[in-house]
Amino acid sequence: MNLTLKPCPFCGAAPVFPDAKDVYGTCYDAGCEECGIATISLQIIDCFDHPRSHVHDSWDKDKIQYGLEYIEVARQEAIEAWNKRT
Repeated sequence: MNLTLKPCPFCGAAPVFPDAKDVYGTCYDAGCEECGIATISLQIIDCFDHPRSHVHDSWDKDKIQYGLEYIEVARQEAIEAWNKRT
């Protein structure tokens, strides 16, 4: 996906939104790594009922990671929320 992300509202740096394969645990966290002030955090479980989600076996206990499909939905939701800020 080729997106233009709004810069950090505090320092103007480009935000960082990790790829699904690099996210572990229960939250999807993203934002400005330069100043650390502007962040977005979503509970991945909140994306289970999202229309783009379709996998039901969602937890890989060996990787301590939700299904990549759910993490990708959380990533997209975080990007949309980041870009809607004024």
